[in-house]
Amino acid sequence: MLDVPYRHWEPEIAASLDSVVVVMSPCVPHAHRTGRILQDVAVDRVAVVTNRLGRGGETARGQIESILGRKIAVELPTFPGLRDAEGRQQLAPLTWSRWGRTLARLARALESS
Repeated sequence: MLDVPYRHWEPEIAASLDSVVVVMSPCVPHAHRTGRILQDVAVDRVAVVTNRLGRGGETARGQIESILGRKIAVELPTFPGLRDAEGRQQLAPLTWSRWGRTLARLARALESS
């Protein structure tokens, strides 16, 4: 697992990846940045996650998908408990919640890509 902010992304990182999950704010500038990162990625297993808590929540899903040239696998909902778990870096243990079901969808998206 590798968590790399955009400002620290280097194309050489992509050579060591076998699957990619990109979490981005659903705004046009972030879609363009993410698109540039995904150009470096040569693996087929890619899932894009938009974080509706970030800026750009008003941007339509189709617009983001059009910029990226790929589908969004998961949209994180605007849910305070999810935001708090994200802040504590405890998203994965939330199997009892809607988020846990979302993780299963994300795994299926990676398997099918």
